[in-house]
Amino acid sequence: MKAKIYKFADYSVEVIHNPAHNLSSFLQDELVAECTELSRDSFENPNIKEEFVRHCVLNSSTILFGRDYEGRLFGYSSNSLKMVDNYHIIYLQAVAILKRLQGRGLRPLLHAIKMLEDINKIENTGVNPSHILLAGRTQNPLAFKFYARQVGLFPQPDGKMDQNIRNLGKKVVYALYSEHYRENGTQILFDDQYFVERGAYKSVTQTSSHGIYLSGIPYCRDDDEINQYMDQHLNWQNGDAIILLGYYKDEPVKKMFENAKQNMGFFGVEEIDPEEVVAMSYA
Repeated sequence: MKAKIYKFADYSVEVIHNPAHNLSSFLQDELVAECTELSRDSFENPNIKEEFVRHCVLNSSTILFGRDYEGRLFGYSSNSLKMVDNYHIIYLQAVAILKRLQGRGLRPLLHAIKMLEDINKIENTGVNPSHILLAGRTQNPLAFKFYARQVGLFPQPDGKMDQNIRNLGKKVVYALYSEHYRENGTQILFDDQYFVERGAYKSVTQTSSHGIYLSGIPYCRDDDEINQYMDQHLNWQNGDAIILLGYYKDEPVKKMFENAKQNMGFFGVEEIDPEEVVAMSYA
């Protein structure tokens, strides 16, 4: 499958499908090193393990690399795909943006492109959109707000939960993470009442503090309901994370992309060989 470059006035977004198969070992290593450095900057945590970032980058169905006009990486984002009970699960696996560029709409841009890319891939096989679910995992109240308020995933901050989604929750968590837990000789601890995975990020850092954020999670300034849910149900220092799950809806995702196109000066999309698109960044 061809890679794509979404071109904007000041940025470009490279889209590569199945990077573990479509990129050489050299380019894989270069990208993992680059994304590890960026992740440590994004979360202000120098202890994030390279092996964790490698998993996020290469164990993905779709990976995006955002670059500025000089080719410097400003962010990356990845998805992976799973099947659970005849539902196609698009797992919004990872996203990281340089700290100095956060708050400029780049995170929603990457999310929108990667969701649309995988939605199109699935729908082109004839799958009914009602059988597509989105999933995410986070310790970040701002990310929780994005998933719940903008994308409509569950749980909602007031505790509202779709019963079908509740029934699927544990199956989805096991489909996404059971292999990782087996490799580490541990068990999944999933609270299906509040959709919290206990100790989810214990393998992310090289220290005894298991949260991604060294000095505390970044609370929402304007959404106390989000903050309260996180405080009541998560122990971020233990590595706990909230699991988000829900139905794919066209309108919020397409609106997100249309807003980005208008705000960032969209020039179009170019198709290119996967090796070529990444190699240009290291020329």
